[in-house]
Amino acid sequence: MLRCPLKWATGLSCPGCGSQRALAALAEGDLAGAVRVNYILPAVGLYLALLGAGWVFGDNGAMGRLYRRLTSGSAVMAVGVAIIIWMVVRNLAGL
Repeated sequence: MLRCPLKWATGLSCPGCGSQRALAALAEGDLAGAVRVNYILPAVGLYLALLGAGWVFGDNGAMGRLYRRLTSGSAVMAVGVAIIIWMVVRNLAGL
């Protein structure tokens, strides 16, 4: 598997570290193993699934509203802040 450039250069885990192993675990049907190597994966998967559904079914009133909310500036900022917090927590806790 590819090495994380940030981890290689600094020794710090980026928010996505473990994603390749998590996707490999998911491909084998091991959901618990996938979450174990990257705890933020379920939240990212849900967000991406909702974005995809909103994009595909955006003509529907409710899905269009959901998609606009998920892509609003405040939502994108909240996702960015959550990713930064996850990076800090995982490095402080050694996750």
